[in-house]
Amino acid sequence: MPSDEARTPSTTTTLHAQNTPTTCISLT
Repeated sequence: MPSDEARTPSTTTTLHAQNTPTTCISLT
């Protein structure tokens, strides 16, 4: 869901951090 990430990166990062920590680093 690229749209959600663009809108709310903070929320997406938190959710992704639990599911995939690698994504969190990539977003950050």
